[in-house]
Amino acid sequence: MNRTMKLAILTVAAAGAFASVGCMNNGRPSAQDRYAGVVDPSWPERYNYQARQEVVAPFAAHVTNGAVADHTLANYHFEQGTDKLNPGGLEKLDYLVRRRPAPDSRVYLATARDLAFDPAAPEKRTSVVSDLDTKRAAAIHKYLAATTASRNLSFEVQVIDLPDFSQRAEGPATAVRGYPTSFQSGLSGGPGVLGGAGGGAAPTTTGVPAGGGR
Repeated sequence: MNRTMKLAILTVAAAGAFASVGCMNNGRPSAQDRYAGVVDPSWPERYNYQARQEVVAPFAAHVTNGAVADHTLANYHFEQGTDKLNPGGLEKLDYLVRRRPAPDSRVYLATARDLAFDPAAPEKRTSVVSDLDTKRAAAIHKYLAATTASRNLSFEVQVIDLPDFSQRAEGPATAVRGYPTSFQSGLSGGPGVLGGAGGGAAPTTTGVPAGGGR
């Protein structure tokens, strides 16, 4: 038997062996499928995504509350006890309709809490407040229709009982005034700081206000 015949016999035998292995694996999951059943091939991407959502989710309430507050006309946007919009209320509506790319179609109205309470007739308060809310909503509709007449927009006014989100102006004003003073140099020097072995005196700065420069 020469070498060529031996190679042919070995080739046929190997082919038969592979064929038999293939027949044995029919109907059985592949090694890759068995691996995917033991470990998570999407690690850590799926868990990173879930972790990000859990971190961001609590802030959704803050985002929603901020958007509602930004689209709300408060009691101080009207003359007290009336449905007449004051200059601040008109400016607020102009601000809302100029939003880009498009204004929100829903405007919120804080229920009337600027009415005097009559202890002698507490049962009348509900109807009086409801009536004033209706008139104020109509005033908002009327102004929005007039100021956006050429834009073919429609708005919905929803009455809500929003907590007072206003704040005193002294704090922000003080922060703005103090902001430039936070950028001051604190560079200073002393004798021998920059001097070499001879102990020469280093130059010092004068006229520079101290204060934590960075």
